[in-house]
Amino acid sequence: MIPQKRRVKFSPRLNYGDFMALLKDAEFIVTDGGSNQEELYYMGKPCLLIRNYTERMEGLNRNVVLSKNNKRSIRKFIENYETYIQPSVHVTVPPSTIIVDHLTYEK
Repeated sequence: MIPQKRRVKFSPRLNYGDFMALLKDAEFIVTDGGSNQEELYYMGKPCLLIRNYTERMEGLNRNVVLSKNNKRSIRKFIENYETYIQPSVHVTVPPSTIIVDHLTYEK
């Protein structure tokens, strides 16, 4: 059953800090943005991706549901979004370090 009290927030594009604060306080997120998918994976937030495909693998079938615009999948997510909550991901090596190491590695 879809919750009777709907707390939906529509907003124009936000700066990164404001956007992250908004995501932090959200119960779940519905988006068509792949970069949002990536951020939400690290936060462990339930995410319904309104797309037919995604280039990113972060969070798929864990906290991110790729809807493929299937009404049944969308309804299932909305009614059971709590089951997609995951612990936040803590990165031990920053991506920039991995990139620099790869670029400067001599064979």
